[in-house]
Amino acid sequence: MIGKSFRKKNTAIKCSDSNRCHSDCAEIFKDRAFCISIIFFISSFLIHELSAQSTLDTLSIVNSRIKEKRLDEAAKLLEHYCHSHPKDFNAIWLYAQDEYWLGHFTHAIELYSLGKNLQPTNAYLQLDYARVLLNMGKYKKSQTLLLKLRDYDVTREAAMYEMVKLYYWQKNNLQAKKEAEELLKANPKNEATKNLLNDILISSSPWVKMATGYTTDTQPIQSASPSLEGGVALHKFLAPYAGAYSPFYNYSGKTASAKWFIIGNQFSFGKGSELKLDMGSVQFPYQGKQDITGHIGLRQKLNKSVTFDVQAEHKPYFNTLRSLDTIVTVNHFSSSLELNSETGAIGKIAFEDNHFADGNDVYSIYGYLLSKSIKFLGSKLRIGYSLAFNDSKDNRFVPTQTISEMVAAYNKGNYQISGIYDPYFTPQQQQINSLVLSFLFPIGKKIKFGVNANGSFYATTFNPYYYLQKKNQVTYTLTKDYATIQYSPMEASTYIEWTPSVTWSIRADYQYRKTFFFNSQFVGLSVRAILFNEKK
Repeated sequence: MIGKSFRKKNTAIKCSDSNRCHSDCAEIFKDRAFCISIIFFISSFLIHELSAQSTLDTLSIVNSRIKEKRLDEAAKLLEHYCHSHPKDFNAIWLYAQDEYWLGHFTHAIELYSLGKNLQPTNAYLQLDYARVLLNMGKYKKSQTLLLKLRDYDVTREAAMYEMVKLYYWQKNNLQAKKEAEELLKANPKNEATKNLLNDILISSSPWVKMATGYTTDTQPIQSASPSLEGGVALHKFLAPYAGAYSPFYNYSGKTASAKWFIIGNQFSFGKGSELKLDMGSVQFPYQGKQDITGHIGLRQKLNKSVTFDVQAEHKPYFNTLRSLDTIVTVNHFSSSLELNSETGAIGKIAFEDNHFADGNDVYSIYGYLLSKSIKFLGSKLRIGYSLAFNDSKDNRFVPTQTISEMVAAYNKGNYQISGIYDPYFTPQQQQINSLVLSFLFPIGKKIKFGVNANGSFYATTFNPYYYLQKKNQVTYTLTKDYATIQYSPMEASTYIEWTPSVTWSIRADYQYRKTFFFNSQFVGLSVRAILFNEKK
């Protein structure tokens, strides 16, 4: 009815029994707690599964990047992941390996140490770490780990194999051979050890090299240079070698020959240190006179790619026309720092000083840097830049005419005075900037063909010359001066090398040089043999 008011009924539950009400409420709350527990458990399980799936996805991506050799990308992923999961042993181990492959050796060692702290008894990690230390040239630390790992059944054979490598790389061939033979007694089917033992026996065997070459230049000098060398590496402190050289010269309508014999020994001290000492006797073309020669050389491998080298040598000098008609010796000093990487750039910076018996010095400072290999069709190409600076304390360019001959030519209008370097070349303020190319092309598995070239795009030198100044009708003054000139030196060489077996190699060489002093060509042939019978 219109206008009639309605009152809403109270629908609240009323409980007439208080105990029953409390019991019902408890059941309701118990059911709710059970449901919440189930929901929490399912949520935790899902979160854990999602986290595990995320971990698997991250590490799967990392492994994929490593297989594709995208190591930098893998390292970035691992850095972020390990920061969030500092206790994930496998991820840290993988990160350590990736950093090692990238050449980040210090960080790799830190990560391996972190992995060892997480699992101190994991022998497989320690074996991998020992291999890395060995490859980095940290022989003492690697040996400490490997000696311990030889006592574990699971790592004994692998540790012994790494020990063979460790001794072999340190030129301790006798100990390497002993370790390899012991390993083969335990496992005669270990092919890797058989191959390594074969390499050890080959490197310990006597070797001999026979070579000859022919050189012609525009001084002019023609020469043939037969030689015979040989040696054997019996121990890291006993690797004797010897050489006999007998160059023959044809120059200025004359012929002459020299004889040079040397004997020496190479010492290897481990960690990449090598010392060479030799002495010899040389008979000069001029009047058959003799002199003692000597050489000392030290090479130190600073790391896997960088080597420091220093040399001192007393030797004969046969490079000019005048040097063949007298006795010229030189004390040669040199030092260099060389970068040699299979996968990266290569380069060198060096200093040389040739000190002659007359007190004069000829200096050279040079360096070059070549790019990492550009690979195509199995070949390797490197390109780069080189810079050289050569100078002398005193110049040895002298006129070939007497004063009276010069005056006679001068009076006839011929003002040019010819000269010669006597008795050795003396560059003056030479600066050479060059483009460099190195090309290597394997022909099958046993033949290598290579080309090396450098051509100057800007080179200058002080060119010495003489001129007469007329003071009066009967008096002339001979004056020496220098003119700065530009020139275009270059050098190109090629070789082909055939290696029919691991014990034989045959190589043919050709070289063309264009210098400030002369142009020359060289052809050579060499045969190297290792006196080792693999069937024994």
